[in-house]
Amino acid sequence: MSRFRLRPVLPSERALVYEWRNDPAVRRVMSNPHVVDPEVHKDWWQTAIADPQRRMMILDDADVPAALIVFFDLKPGSSANWGFYAGASRKSGADLLAMWVTVEVAAVAYAFEHLRLDELFCETLETNSAVLLLHDRTGFADSGQGQAGFIRKCFTRAGYELRRNGPIFAQLGDVVFEADPRDVSIPAPAIPTPARDQGPERRVSILGSANWDLVARDLGETYRNAIGHSLQVTAPAIGQYALELADAASPLRSNPPDSLIFAERFEDLAGDGNNAEARFEAYAGCIRAARAAMPGRFFINDFVPVCPRVRSIAEALTHQDAASRLAQSFNRELQSLASLLPDTQLVPLADLVLETGRRNSDPGKYWFLGRMPFGQALVDRWTSCVAGMLAAGEGRTVRVLVCDLDDTLWSGSAGEGGIGLDEAFLAVQRCLKTFAERGTLLAISSKNEEAAAFEALRRPDMVLREADFSALRINWRPKSENIRSIAAEIGVAENSLMVLDNDPLERAEIRHALPDAITPELPWDVADWPRFLVNHPLLTQLDVLSEDAGRRNAYRMKRMIGEEPNRESVLRSLGLTVEWKPVNPSTLPRAVQLAAKTNQFNTSSIRYSQADLERLRATGGQAWTVRLRDRFGGDELAGLAVMKFDPARQAAVIETILLSCRVLGRGLETATLAFLNEVAAQAGCQWLEGTIVETQRNQPCRDLYRNHNFDRVADGLFVRGIAGSTPIERPAWLTYL
Repeated sequence: MSRFRLRPVLPSERALVYEWRNDPAVRRVMSNPHVVDPEVHKDWWQTAIADPQRRMMILDDADVPAALIVFFDLKPGSSANWGFYAGASRKSGADLLAMWVTVEVAAVAYAFEHLRLDELFCETLETNSAVLLLHDRTGFADSGQGQAGFIRKCFTRAGYELRRNGPIFAQLGDVVFEADPRDVSIPAPAIPTPARDQGPERRVSILGSANWDLVARDLGETYRNAIGHSLQVTAPAIGQYALELADAASPLRSNPPDSLIFAERFEDLAGDGNNAEARFEAYAGCIRAARAAMPGRFFINDFVPVCPRVRSIAEALTHQDAASRLAQSFNRELQSLASLLPDTQLVPLADLVLETGRRNSDPGKYWFLGRMPFGQALVDRWTSCVAGMLAAGEGRTVRVLVCDLDDTLWSGSAGEGGIGLDEAFLAVQRCLKTFAERGTLLAISSKNEEAAAFEALRRPDMVLREADFSALRINWRPKSENIRSIAAEIGVAENSLMVLDNDPLERAEIRHALPDAITPELPWDVADWPRFLVNHPLLTQLDVLSEDAGRRNAYRMKRMIGEEPNRESVLRSLGLTVEWKPVNPSTLPRAVQLAAKTNQFNTSSIRYSQADLERLRATGGQAWTVRLRDRFGGDELAGLAVMKFDPARQAAVIETILLSCRVLGRGLETATLAFLNEVAAQAGCQWLEGTIVETQRNQPCRDLYRNHNFDRVADGLFVRGIAGSTPIERPAWLTYL
C-alpha cells in the first residue's frame, strides 16, 4: 500500500490550510511574511478553489494531510507556476527534508503527467538555500529574475523525461495520484523495481575530499532502479579516506567493500596550482597502496576542470590553458596507473562533463554551502554511468533488445495505411544498429500482419533490415509469450532482455507476465530515445571485444545447427577448430568478461577477477581459454576452464568450465572435458573431480559430468578415474590445434 496520496483539496480543509499558512516557519519564506487575517484567507480560499487557472492539491502522508501544493497561472498543456507549504513545525531535520522531496517530485510528476505541461515555474526566496538546493537536485534550472528577492526557476518536459527514471523520482512508486476532475488523467504506468535473482548485497565506498553523502544515496537508488538489486553506498567523512586506507584496523580496511571509487576532483588536487603534482603523486600512491592491500574492484574518476576559470579564446579552442594542460597530464598518469593495476578502471568523468556541459557540472554556491562535488545534472549522469560500470562488471547487462515495430521503429501501422519514417525514427534505428554492431542482439516482437511488416522492413530507406534481427515474432499472440520464446530460441535468460515498446498497456502486460525482463518506460518524445538508450545503465559496455562484434553470426550459426536434422554433417561442414591456451595478458580481459557474463553453462558461477586468475598459478592451478574458429571467419574466445591440482590425493579438480551459450551444441563441452582429462593424466593424477554449483540459471550444465561417466560421490561432486579408464573421446567433427 502506498504511503502518500496527492489529491484535490477539500472545501472543508480551509481551516487546516489557514493554520499552515500562518505557521512562522512558512511565513518566513513567503513574499508576504505577515499573519493573514481569517477573513482575507476566507475570501482567497473561495476564489482560489473555483479558479479554472488554479489547482490546489493536498499531499496525504499515511492518510494524514501533510502539505498543500498550488498550481497557478495555469495554461493547460503549456505552463504553470507552483508553490507549496506545510505545517513545517511538525517535522524537523531529515524528516522535513524527506517530506519536501516527496512534495517536490509529486508536484513535478502531476504537472507533466496530468496537467500535460511543457514548463513548470517556481519562485523561491533567495535566502531559502535548502529549497533552492532541492529544486536544483530535482532538475529545476534558473529562469531569469523573479520578483525582488526571489529566484525564478523552470522545469521542462525534456528535463522530466530524462529524470523520471532517476533516483530522485524513484519514490513516485510510493505516491498515489487522484487527479482534479478538470485535468486529463493519464498517469505514467507504475515503474516497478525490476525483479532479479537476488544475491548478497553489494557494497561500494566513494573516496574523495568533497561531500559525497548525497551522491552516495543517488548512486544506490540509480543502481536499485536500473538493476533491481540493492547497493549499499557509503562515503567516509570529508578528508578522512586516506587515513582510513592507511589504517589496517579501520572499517574500510577490516571490512572492505566490493568496490572502491576514487573520486578526487581536479579542483581538489590542483588548488591554486602550487604543489599540484605533489598532491597528485600522493593520491596515486594512495591508490597503489590500497590496491596492494585490498580486494575488490577499483574505479577512478579521471580529471576535468568544472569550475569557472579565466582563459583566452585561443586557449579555450586548443585546451592549452594551465588547468586543461594539468588535467591532461594527470589523466595520462591515471591511464598508465589503471593499466598496471588489476581490476582497476577509469570512470570517464571528462566525457560526462562534455556531455552535460561545464556550467551544469559546476556545483557553484553549493560547493561553498556544503562541499557538494558537482552540479546535479552531472551527478545524475555520473551515477548512471557508474551504476552501469558496476552492472557490466557483474555480468548484468542487456544482451538482447526486443523491439516493437509500429510507432517504435517507424510511425504509424504497417498493416493500416502505411508507415512514416521521419528523422527521429531513423535516429532510433541507427542507434539500435550501432548496438547490434557492438554485440547486442536485436529481436522483434510485434502484433502485426507478417507480410505487411516484412514489406516495411524491406523498404530501401530502412536502416534496420531483416538480417539485423536474430529472432522475429510477428503475429497476434500476447507479446509476453513471444518474448519468452525469443529468450528460449536465442538461449538467454529473460533478465538479459530489454523490451522497447511504445504502448504503455503492452508494457504493463509484459511486466506482469515477465517480471524478470527489463521493460523500461520510454520518453514520450521519440527524439529522446537514442539518448535514453545510450545512457541506460544496463546497456553499458566496459569494452567492445572482437567476440562481441561477431555475436550475431554466432547465434545465426547456432540456429542453423539446431534446425538441421543431420546435425553431425552440418557441424562437419562448419570447419570448426578448437584451441585451448593458458590465460595470458592478451586474453585476460576476455576471460574476466566471460566469467562475469556467462550464467547458463557455468559449473561454478565464480566471478573471477583479473587478480583471481593471475593468482591461480601461485595456488597450484591453471586457467585456459577456449577458442573456437569456423570456416566463415568466426574466431571467438568462447569459454574458460579452471583446474587445480591436489598432489596429496593425486587428483585434478575442475573448478570451473564455462562456455558462451551461443556456442553450445557443437560438442565443445565434451572436447574441453577430454582436454582436461588429458592434462590431468599427463600430470600423473589418478582422479579427475568436478563440481556443479547449481544456480537458478545454469540448468544446461547440470548433467555435464553424469553424461561423461563421472560418478556422483556427494551433492554436486563428481569423480572419474583416469588410470585404466576409457579416455573421454574428442568429437570427430572438431579440428584441434
